[in-house]
Amino acid sequence: MTSHEAWRGDAGRRQWYLSVVLPVYNEEKAVREHLGQIHQKLGQMLGRRPFEIVVADNGSTDGTREAVAAVAARYDNIVYDHTPCRGRGGALARGFRVARGEYIAVLSIDRAWNEEFLIHAMEHLEGGTDIVYGPKSHPDSMVRRPLTRKVGSIVTRLIMAALFRRGLPETQCIKVFRASAIPFLKELGSYNYFAEADFALRAYLQKASCAYLPVEVRDFRKSSKVKISSLLEFVVEARHFRKNIWIAGLNEKR
Repeated sequence: MTSHEAWRGDAGRRQWYLSVVLPVYNEEKAVREHLGQIHQKLGQMLGRRPFEIVVADNGSTDGTREAVAAVAARYDNIVYDHTPCRGRGGALARGFRVARGEYIAVLSIDRAWNEEFLIHAMEHLEGGTDIVYGPKSHPDSMVRRPLTRKVGSIVTRLIMAALFRRGLPETQCIKVFRASAIPFLKELGSYNYFAEADFALRAYLQKASCAYLPVEVRDFRKSSKVKISSLLEFVVEARHFRKNIWIAGLNEKR
């Protein structure tokens, strides 16, 4: 597949309470194993509140599309958006653009997150909070995954602390936010690994109200899709953001 492709279920024109964005890249196995389970769990948690699942495909070349289609055939609220070779940030940007929920959650297709986080996050949002983060670095988070999966998170946290400031939220984590409170969604400039850091930094500059909840992460995959080249791109984009947006934004914030 070499061009952009998107399709919605029969209820695509509805207004949803929650849009769950699932960025994927060559996740055929995970989609077949977990997408139906995620749909079922969301239905149980949300009850009568309508939701949609947006599968934001970052240029998959395996059978991810067919796996999504097989599950979507059973439901009318699964959206598929395939963006060729644009990086994780590109997939997220597309997912945010097509999402129609009052609230938007960024989760993972492998279900490496606990349902309790989402339940409590929605309570915070309904109480007026703009963004709820689920940082793996939270002191009460329970993280079970191999060291090889932790390296990328550790490195990016060190980079963020060095270039910006301590106390900022962990950027590479699941999150839920009020769509109307985040007007900069269409301004996110990164198509790569820096995209979620871009989101968190802009939210900080905008003075968005945030909550941080512990999360249970169950990720037993041995390899990481974050390569050395991705981390180098992260550094380059972080420095560019600091020079062109962060410093000016801090001055305005004062």
